Amino acid sequence: MSSNYLLGSVFLILILTLMLVWLSMFLLHMRDFLTGDVPFISTRKRVVSQVIDALQLSESSILYDLGCGNGSILEHAVTKIKGVRGIGIENGIIPFLLAKIYTRKLSIEVIRDNFFKTNISPATHIYVYLFTDVLGKLAPKILQECKKGTRVVSCDYEISDWVPIKIIDTTKKGDKLARKLYVYEI
Repeated sequence: MSSNYLLGSVFLILILTLMLVWLSMFLLHMRDFLTGDVPFISTRKRVVSQVIDALQLSESSILYDLGCGNGSILEHAVTKIKGVRGIGIENGIIPFLLAKIYTRKLSIEVIRDNFFKTNISPATHIYVYLFTDVLGKLAPKILQECKKGTRVVSCDYEISDWVPIKIIDTTKKGDKLARKLYVYEI
């Protein structure tokens, strides 16, 4: 009877281990579906006004936020400067839904799509909070599709092979995120 008990215990542990592995793989797959390929990191509230100032928006500006998350940059831009048209591109379903809810009463269009596949040629201004490797892949698209004079502001990460026209230090003691803004002009 003890060998049957031992065999049953081993079998149960094996089944539980397989279920745990399957659940882990499923959750990893769902993470990409729910949040997109780029993790959702919201720009710190204290930095948002600095981002808007760095963008130098005007009444005729068309601001694209690539990987817009919850849409906070777009929300602040269109409420601070009348006439700004905000367009957010977000691939993750949860941040996309948050952006749709938060910006529903504003002149902001939030599109659920992969920003690598979206036409960004109308942009006069672009905001990004993306990792360096993603920015490296995105840079040729921006250069190819956007007009000369398009202003690009990147939070925390530089665009390789581009020279910023300005670097804004936003660091506060103890900050690990939103420490620098890199400003570029095509």
